[in-house]
Amino acid sequence: MAREGRRGVLFMVGATFAFTAMITLVKTLRETMPTLDIMFWRGLVGIPVAFLLARRDGTVSLVRRDLVLLRAILGTGAMFCFYTATRMLTVADLSFIHKLQPILIAIVAPLILGRSERVGRKVWVVLAAGISGCAMLLAPDGGAGLAGGLWGLGAVMFTAGAHITVRKLGETDRPAAVVLWFQVIMTLIAGLLVVTTIGRLPRFAPSVWPMVLGVGIAAVAGQVMLTTAYKLERAATVAAASYIQAVWALGVDLVVFGVVPTVWGLAGGALIVGGGLLLLRSD
Repeated sequence: MAREGRRGVLFMVGATFAFTAMITLVKTLRETMPTLDIMFWRGLVGIPVAFLLARRDGTVSLVRRDLVLLRAILGTGAMFCFYTATRMLTVADLSFIHKLQPILIAIVAPLILGRSERVGRKVWVVLAAGISGCAMLLAPDGGAGLAGGLWGLGAVMFTAGAHITVRKLGETDRPAAVVLWFQVIMTLIAGLLVVTTIGRLPRFAPSVWPMVLGVGIAAVAGQVMLTTAYKLERAATVAAASYIQAVWALGVDLVVFGVVPTVWGLAGGALIVGGGLLLLRSD
């Protein structure tokens, strides 16, 4: 694996850690807050952080504004589905279902981004392991509920499109600037949806402010690392590297929520993590 490719994988590993922290906080917040409210405050908290990172990176300007808008719409759809699913599923279930995303990216990315996105045989083995692991999780007596699983699958489809768009944006735009404008557009969409569908402004109890702040910071950190990863390496390879999130998710369920993984979860997780480790030697 070339040096830049290794850096891309490492950035994705860091992104999965940040996103797992964010999911943990969102799952806790969902006990008292609606999805759209969390999305709005997550974005509002993240905007100043993203702005500082973009200024430090050199610019807040965009070249492909059309693609950034598309990325924001897809990302908002993914976030709504994913945050809705957090109340129904464990962190590990969410992580495992989300790993269906790389197979969609591997199929679609070469069609949109060109021949350079074609993947080797070992990456296909990684993807097959991930699919098998998710199938075991969703099998009868598996851990994921049907409704939560459907919301999770919806998030996967939106996220796959968003990640391919991020990969394309890596050709023209700075990662931190893309993250900043995603935060701005997503926050506006979430706020407008709260006002038009619920008839009130977004709100939250002051007691949850530390968790809301944590969600915003973890989300921005994860977005910056994710966007950088896609700038450095092929879309399918970076997406498959995210399998390491299964390790963080199982740990959070056990330590934070006291949830012991099922046999199905452990078996599926073993396939997913094993495939992720194989990826690190795929080139």
